[in-house]
Amino acid sequence: DPQITLFSGTTSLASNDNWSTAANAAAIATAAASAGAFAIDSGTRDAAMLIEVGAGSYTVAVSGVGNTMGTALAEFYVLP
Repeated sequence: DPQITLFSGTTSLASNDNWSTAANAAAIATAAASAGAFAIDSGTRDAAMLIEVGAGSYTVAVSGVGNTMGTALAEFYVLP
């Protein structure tokens, strides 16, 4: 059960746990398909976000909910 948090410096800009419960879940699924990303089933506890950011340096932290451990695959796509 991963969660992701996007940072600009030490400022948290956005986070997600269980992407399919996000307010913009339909937009995330559409963007993933248009980018050629792996399809994510709606019932999974995967984390995903769709966010517009300006030029700069960002950090994405991947962690397990409740301090759980595991292996994560992080992918980033630039959409037109």
